[in-house]
Amino acid sequence: MNSSGKLDDLKDAAKEAVEILLPAPGASNDGEVRIAMTSYNNMVNAGEYFESVTGLKAKRTYVDYKDVCVRYWWWGTCREYGTEVIKYNVDSTCVWERNGNEAFTDGAPKMVKNNGSALKEVAANTLNAAVSTNNTEGYLAAGHAWYDRNKNTWMTAGLSDCRSATPYALSDNKTQLNKYITDLSANGGTAGQQGIAWGWYLISPEWEKAYKTNSKPLAYDEPDSTKVIIVMTDGEFNSQYFGELGSSFDQAKALCNSIKAKDVRIYTVAFQAPNAGKEILEYCASGPEFAFTPSDGQQLTDAYRAIASSISDLRIKQ
Repeated sequence: MNSSGKLDDLKDAAKEAVEILLPAPGASNDGEVRIAMTSYNNMVNAGEYFESVTGLKAKRTYVDYKDVCVRYWWWGTCREYGTEVIKYNVDSTCVWERNGNEAFTDGAPKMVKNNGSALKEVAANTLNAAVSTNNTEGYLAAGHAWYDRNKNTWMTAGLSDCRSATPYALSDNKTQLNKYITDLSANGGTAGQQGIAWGWYLISPEWEKAYKTNSKPLAYDEPDSTKVIIVMTDGEFNSQYFGELGSSFDQAKALCNSIKAKDVRIYTVAFQAPNAGKEILEYCASGPEFAFTPSDGQQLTDAYRAIASSISDLRIKQ
């Protein structure tokens, strides 16, 4: 998104969509529309939701041990070895997707459901607070640290691989939504399955305990309401952490199948995307008329305008 002014084109288009979707203050339908947003690259910055989705503290300590000599021969070689506890402090809210039974559902993590306490100190290489090998707790995987005994040093993965923008829960505050869009930045790969998953989490009633009162999603069967996800990318889905779940492409397909089974409408925008990116977005869209493939900034704006108008018409008809 950093090349050829594509990010600026996206910002312009998204702001116009917000303008169309949100009723004017004081209008008869004021407050009937709320918008949530999330961004992604290789990872998602879970921000204030990190503890709830991983069961870990953002500021946490990884604990391991290393072999040390406790007694020496008189000529200097080690006579007896022991172990020394070592620790590595981390401050990061970057997360990958989740594995286990809830990988392709909107089931809320255990911390969201039960409002438990996050772990501050964990064993090296710990991804989250799951105790089940099937991650029945529904936690997402976090960046982490481990001790490499061969290199005699701490190693890390995913601690700084996400952007600064965090998920923005449902809101009708046009000023704040536009600020969120303005502040977006781009870098890294395209873990599209993570963006799709977070788009679902933000509108899922299963996750309501994670959000403040004004941002709580409505029930799926709420009368005269519709849930919509807009997925936009300029790349192919090419980054995943749990390869055993399939490629980013395959994981996205599984998520889109689950989302559409809940009668959530999915619009997709493949902006100058390669064929693989277009293919997965065409698959995820709720129908051919829900998939857009703009090739320049004006077409991108037209696509977002058409999507916003379609959503607005749907609201009026209901």
